[in-house]
Amino acid sequence: MYQLFKDESWTRLHQINRIYLMVKSPTTLFVYWEIAAVYRDLLCEHLHKDWSEMACFIRLNDVTGVDYNGHNSVAQSMIAVHPSGDNWYLHNVAPCRYFVVDFGVTTSEGNFLAVLRSNAVQTPPEPVATEPSICFAPLNGCSLNNLRQVKPELPVVQTWLPDFDGYSLVSAKEDNC
Repeated sequence: MYQLFKDESWTRLHQINRIYLMVKSPTTLFVYWEIAAVYRDLLCEHLHKDWSEMACFIRLNDVTGVDYNGHNSVAQSMIAVHPSGDNWYLHNVAPCRYFVVDFGVTTSEGNFLAVLRSNAVQTPPEPVATEPSICFAPLNGCSLNNLRQVKPELPVVQTWLPDFDGYSLVSAKEDNC
């Protein structure tokens, strides 16, 4: 009899601080993050709030063509995320641009406090949409009315085919005995 083992010790959390930004398509990014419990506790103590009460955000920064210092992005957008969340898809981003994502919380004054900053990624260009082209071969002057009168061509018989073994031509066997 087989016994099923269930490992309940596995966890997805590694208790490290990390955030990664990845490109899914020219207009979609994916970001995932993890904040160690110790770091969360320090933030809660500093801001005098419980983690479940924190207003958490991810801030998408367009850093194309700038030496990004945390404040000089071309454009920014803020997205509220749940404090227990750990990933997000960012849709409708511009193709051919560089992006960085900050995960952060807001202070009691309403200021954004960046906690983690991601790697920079570049979105690829939008694929060029082309209409499929359909070509029809001519019917050798035949109209649809007399299409049944077209005689198929006979296949060409290769004279060397019986002597071909799949790798090379086999010449007539000679008796060397």
